[in-house]
Amino acid sequence: MLLLTAPVFSQNNFMDFSGTADHVSLGDLGAANDWTIEVWFHYTTLSNFENIFSTDDLGGNANLIRLETSASYFGGALYIIGNVGTQTVAPHAATSTYFSPGWHHIAIVGDQTNSKFYAYLDGIERVNISQASWPTTFHDFVIGRGFTSDPGRDFNGLIDDFRIWNVARSQADIVASMNTELNGNEAGLFAYYNFNQGTCGANNAGLSLTDSAPLGGTQNGTLNGFGALDGCSSNFVCAGPTCGFPAPPISGSSTAVPTLGQWGLIVLTLLLLSLGTVALRTRQRVLAGTSNSSSISFRELPFDKGLFGKILLPVALVVFMIFVLAVGLFGYEMTSSDVPGSLIAVPLLAYLLHLVGERGK
Repeated sequence: MLLLTAPVFSQNNFMDFSGTADHVSLGDLGAANDWTIEVWFHYTTLSNFENIFSTDDLGGNANLIRLETSASYFGGALYIIGNVGTQTVAPHAATSTYFSPGWHHIAIVGDQTNSKFYAYLDGIERVNISQASWPTTFHDFVIGRGFTSDPGRDFNGLIDDFRIWNVARSQADIVASMNTELNGNEAGLFAYYNFNQGTCGANNAGLSLTDSAPLGGTQNGTLNGFGALDGCSSNFVCAGPTCGFPAPPISGSSTAVPTLGQWGLIVLTLLLLSLGTVALRTRQRVLAGTSNSSSISFRELPFDKGLFGKILLPVALVVFMIFVLAVGLFGYEMTSSDVPGSLIAVPLLAYLLHLVGERGK
């Protein structure tokens, strides 16, 4: 019996910030020594002075680190401000190249031990300076606003997978895990917000933002200004048909069969099933007296060219439609293994079905 298992898609949430008072208060996170702050964010258009986060809510420019976007400010389209001065991560010209509208990952590293400050956008180093002045504490950490309570400075976009570490992470470590959700127990992980609580686009009134890094203590976030927490604005949202937002490129946000290793298992399984079917048919012919050899010869492998051709196209179309539905409905992003994996698996599956069909003739 051939069992065909449909791909299983898991869909995780992220947060929609409307740009008018929506923000998450994490509170006092204590002393700041060596640290790394990471977040995935999505913007569609840029407005001046929108704050993605600040380590001191409404704290001005002193004793803090703040991340802002801008349409025309001299700091650039994306910049960091605070004890480090104003550090450009992406100049305005980058909005047509490496900082175009969409999902982006930023990692900001304070290596106080070595007096160094770094920023990595989508894994690429954009800031590397020597630094002597540091924030002494993350006094009142906030996501979605920062400098003042002016709604014009609130972030308008999507945020996911916010991480705060009490270590200065290397570029290699950042790149290795930026596209994968964490378990929450990683060494040095102080606070972790994956935004997966709640129901996408539904009534989530009364929920808070859960800290999924128990080793650093519990720093759950308080949701402020989100209104009723219902619907696909100012709420926990997702990719796919419910809210229609683009999915962040994070494993777990929109993962689908198969990875490269899974493609290998699929191909191996199809090969074994095909060879097993051929061996069974050879054994049956021997018992029936229509063959003198019980061994399998590749020259004698059954192959009906016409039947195989009739089966190959429908199989390819079915696999193609699975990917179309995965991308269109679940926000799945194609990986480098999908094309070669499917090009190998499709004819093998067609050959196996051809064997079954040929036997029934």
